[in-house]
Amino acid sequence: MKKIWTIIPALLLAAACSDDENGYSEPPTLSDADSEITIPAIPADWAPGMAYKPYSDELPVAPGVPVNLLVVGDDERAAQELAVAANEAWIWDFVQYGRPVMLDVNVRSCYFPNHTDIHTAQTGNETSFNPEHKACDVVVAGFETTKMAVAQRYMRQLEEAFGEDYPLVVVPGGENDNEFSLDAWRLCVRLGGIDWKEDVLPACPEWEVEDELSEEQEVYYRPGNVWAAYAVQNVNGFGRAEDWIVVGTIDGSGNKPGTVLQDRWICAPYSFNLDDANVRSSALGAAYVAKIAAEVKRRLPELSNAEIADLLFSTADDLGDPEVYGRGVINPVKLWEEVAAMEARKGNDEQNN
Repeated sequence: MKKIWTIIPALLLAAACSDDENGYSEPPTLSDADSEITIPAIPADWAPGMAYKPYSDELPVAPGVPVNLLVVGDDERAAQELAVAANEAWIWDFVQYGRPVMLDVNVRSCYFPNHTDIHTAQTGNETSFNPEHKACDVVVAGFETTKMAVAQRYMRQLEEAFGEDYPLVVVPGGENDNEFSLDAWRLCVRLGGIDWKEDVLPACPEWEVEDELSEEQEVYYRPGNVWAAYAVQNVNGFGRAEDWIVVGTIDGSGNKPGTVLQDRWICAPYSFNLDDANVRSSALGAAYVAKIAAEVKRRLPELSNAEIADLLFSTADDLGDPEVYGRGVINPVKLWEEVAAMEARKGNDEQNN
């Protein structure tokens, strides 16, 4: 097991709170050209309330192997994530490629197949991730932190819960509307956290809490999930970037990856129908991505965590600025096409050998 080092906060450099060269910038607006992308049509024989129906009747139901997907948590949000992962919740609206496809209409839509050999379960909580020692290939952890010590504890719990069989970890990027800049991350490392009242304001006493933050202050105000940054940024030699996917909202609202998380960030739907209520959360988007990753693992079990993540990233649709949209928006249609092609190549190789 890799050793996790305790981070001792150092003195904040005076310039950390006053560097005007690294202000917050609003995400760019997509051009009309970026919006003119063909969207798959809904099958004519499909209506709200029907059982799962893919966009394409030709989507293959290929054989696979059992895959275990765990949702960590014991609260209502974790139960909602499990519902998404188990195909018991459906996308409420789908804003894809910068253009609304189904917006504010209770239309249940889903790209991915529902297979009985994808086993979903809810387990543990923030202090004990896997107390029953369940087998796990993909884990969804929908909670966040602004503290380095908590992020460190979460990382240790992952190691203790799963050991050498470290799963693909899928987490949300955050619910606020800010960008995780490198300046914010450096400040977080120096202070041991980036909680606005507990960490940032004491280090910047000239700043007062106001109704509206300045652009300079917004750079340091709740920029994202510190736990994700801890895993991705290789703190003190400890990093698991290749095993992680961080999920943001499909329309660029909420937190944005910035330079800190952009390489491991993918956008996804985040508005779901749960018991005929519209529930919106990037944690639900993380569950959506996790179940798609589980389906990839089911059909291509030989792939590593890094290879599964790269497959999702490489088939995503580019939305522009990576500091706002990361690797782009997940595109299951392109993903399944690539998975089918990889299955065909594997089958040919087996026949030739």
